[in-house]
Amino acid sequence: MNTVFQGVTLGVLAGLAVLILAHLFLVHVPRRRRAAPVTHQSTSYNWWERLLHLALTLSFLALAVSSLVPVCRGQAMTGWLLLGHVAIGGVFAGSLAAMALTWANSHRLVGGDAGWLTARGGWFGKTLAPAGQFNPLQKALYWLILALGLAVILSAALSMVALLDQDGLAVLMDIHRYAGLAMVAVVAAHAYHTLLAKGNAWRRLLTGRRNAGVKPASSKGILHSRTTTRTATETAAGRQSETPSSRLE
Repeated sequence: MNTVFQGVTLGVLAGLAVLILAHLFLVHVPRRRRAAPVTHQSTSYNWWERLLHLALTLSFLALAVSSLVPVCRGQAMTGWLLLGHVAIGGVFAGSLAAMALTWANSHRLVGGDAGWLTARGGWFGKTLAPAGQFNPLQKALYWLILALGLAVILSAALSMVALLDQDGLAVLMDIHRYAGLAMVAVVAAHAYHTLLAKGNAWRRLLTGRRNAGVKPASSKGILHSRTTTRTATETAAGRQSETPSSRLE
């Protein structure tokens, strides 16, 4: 067992926990208490996107647990655990390729992302900055996950081919380990941003609804909307109550 990697893993996991909890209680919770209501412009995930996200989530969780638990315990991955890890790795590799084909176009940086970056996304301010379907942080995490996933998959695949000596295989295993650990950190950031910082995102993942943008709504806007709706309803009712003779006149 690589004791250096074990120490790095424990340090990264502890650091992630501290950073996420610090942002949650020092920034996110106070901001939600004082934030104005917001309205969400929503679109829908289709069945393929929901199925793909489910496959990515389950396969990644299985890979992370099957690898991190032995590492944290100071044990090597052997036997059925290793066999299951390799088998699920194939599912994850196929899902990652499908992820690249499905969402690459929607995660391109566009001109409107500059304002979000200038405002630092509102992550350390009083409000969240408005963004499009995916904000620049989500886009950056998406491309990082793809790059790290490619490193994890290629290092594992090349280690199964008799092309390198023992030293070369050791290098590949280190690439596999550290790229996988970095991927855990990036996915944790993605999960926190999606599931906690953006509200009821988990419901959108299950039901097919997602944010296409966030727009602050003041109390005045809400009252104006209600007034407009009531006026339109009264007008429609008035038209329905008109008699045919009054319409001819």
